[in-house]
Amino acid sequence: MWGMTDADSSTRETILDAAELLFARQGFAATTIKQIGAEAGVNTALLYYYFDDKTALYRATLARLFGGLSGGGLERLDPALPPAAQLEAFVGFLLDFMTSRPHAPRLLVREMIDHDAAHAVAQITQISSGLFKRVCDVVERRQ
Repeated sequence: MWGMTDADSSTRETILDAAELLFARQGFAATTIKQIGAEAGVNTALLYYYFDDKTALYRATLARLFGGLSGGGLERLDPALPPAAQLEAFVGFLLDFMTSRPHAPRLLVREMIDHDAAHAVAQITQISSGLFKRVCDVVERRQ
């Protein structure tokens, strides 16, 4: 965010970490702002400084997750490498990403099942037109 201090950024990330955990564990409907504040160790009112409401926080949580997947995945698909090496690096990244963020797979599945991906349409479109297309191109070159 523009004009955000390091402390603001750290607090925002702490809130997003707590939200990711609770949304993955309990789902969107069952998770409250009060629970997220308690998990993050911040005053509940502070969440509204960073996010307008629970839906905005949920969307930001998904955007951070998809952004990390897309950005990190694209970095591993280095066109200077042979296709097999690109795919190996990409798969290694996916494994590292998912093991370092153990709540991510559950959150993604919940979003797909509970909400038909309604909160993540923009991110899914972006990944489909960017990362997924790039992976398909690498696979085609490999073939």
